[in-house]
Amino acid sequence: MDQMKYYHYTSIKTLFSIITNGELWLSNLKNSNDPNEFYLTCDEYNAYVNKLGKDPYNGKPYVLEENGIYGNTFGLSFTLAGDNLSQWERYGDSLRGVSICFDIELMQKILEEKYDFAFDFDAVKYTEEEKIKFIESKIDKVNLDNFKGCPVAKWTMEGIYFIDHYNQAQTLFKKEPFFVEQEYRIFFDPTYYNFFHEIYMGYPSPRLTKFKEKAEKRYGHVANTLQILSKDIKFALMRNGINGYIPFKLSVLGEKKLEIIKEIILGPKCTQDSKELKAFLSHYGYDVEIRKSKISIR
Repeated sequence: MDQMKYYHYTSIKTLFSIITNGELWLSNLKNSNDPNEFYLTCDEYNAYVNKLGKDPYNGKPYVLEENGIYGNTFGLSFTLAGDNLSQWERYGDSLRGVSICFDIELMQKILEEKYDFAFDFDAVKYTEEEKIKFIESKIDKVNLDNFKGCPVAKWTMEGIYFIDHYNQAQTLFKKEPFFVEQEYRIFFDPTYYNFFHEIYMGYPSPRLTKFKEKAEKRYGHVANTLQILSKDIKFALMRNGINGYIPFKLSVLGEKKLEIIKEIILGPKCTQDSKELKAFLSHYGYDVEIRKSKISIR
């Protein structure tokens, strides 16, 4: 079976920054300039839950919503369409940018082997059928039996599960007309991780000892190593104004970082010389196939 190819459209300037700084920026998706981002509301989410006849949260989402307790999801978008006119126009610097093919599977494999961690990664959901199926798959994993007789922990666990599920749904749900984009996303919610630090690490219950140890290994060591806790959020001027982002340092992948970029496609109006780009990439250790878009623009 052929390996899936995931492309990220961006400008030459951003490509230069990725290579020279050795970073991928996961931006705050709630501040996206796309009006179809994060349209899902708590009411709509719970309507999906009610359709399934399941209510594992016992109304707690509304308590969280009233107090403004939601996470901020940071992510980066990809598509299966590596040379697509609408993608070039919207995301590829008005046809002057590049489309970068990333090996997401290799990146996730390295992170899991080295740190017992991987970014959330999934396809965007466009149809009602896809959305309900996604929520059902998450709801079915909610198991609060271990917290019976422990109301505070149970409430907290409900809150954590809800924030995780709801933010994933917000991150991945888009209006159906946008299905042509074939979008995928890697994303990460530092609020979810911080809950483990701030609540569970200090919760005085012997029943949670093993859970704490596992969570500390996965969410403590890893988060600090990759510097992806919310305290490490940075800010930059982006297309839609000032926006927060989390820098994912490619150095954590070791020498394998040089293998995660598989191909670069130059946009239909991109004036970058391919030989010069090849020399630039080689200077930083990358051996990447470079080709020109097949789309003809007169």
